[in-house]
Amino acid sequence: TRCSRDWSSDVCSSDLFVRDNPQFELTAKPATKEFDEQWKKASKEKPKEMLDAQLIWYDNYITKPLKKDLTKLLPPPLVNSQKVFVFMSDRRVQYGPVMETQALAYASNAKTPEEFINKVSEFDLTHLQEAFPTYLATHPNSIKGLKNRIEERKKTSLKGIYCEQFGSRFRTCPVK
Repeated sequence: TRCSRDWSSDVCSSDLFVRDNPQFELTAKPATKEFDEQWKKASKEKPKEMLDAQLIWYDNYITKPLKKDLTKLLPPPLVNSQKVFVFMSDRRVQYGPVMETQALAYASNAKTPEEFINKVSEFDLTHLQEAFPTYLATHPNSIKGLKNRIEERKKTSLKGIYCEQFGSRFRTCPVK
């Protein structure tokens, strides 16, 4: 799940979250130690409110736009797959829209959700340098962490557990 501190390291999404949620008084610059401390404090003092705000943010900035984009690019059996949706949602959190069209084109001949997830994961693993050039230039040892994230996303999505556990909190979680 995307909760608590995970988004605080992503400057773009943190900026949007801060803008949309002034009630948490997150005034430090995102991706700083001070911001992380403010984030932890808000999460500790208002855990339900913070989680609800994150879920609303995720719904507004990830799931709704993603559903719209996937509907334009994939056949209905893949668009309506819970596994594909969860997989692509987490991918969008990590990548933003970077190389999404290329990854979808690479997997366009997939016949099943599982094949699609495996193909996009394969694409992502072989294109990390292109997707994160600035980050990897300054953090070359982080490639292992990026690869782990891709593998965990694949594994979790193929198990299909995300929406079953958390779907009631998301208005756009696809129906099985």
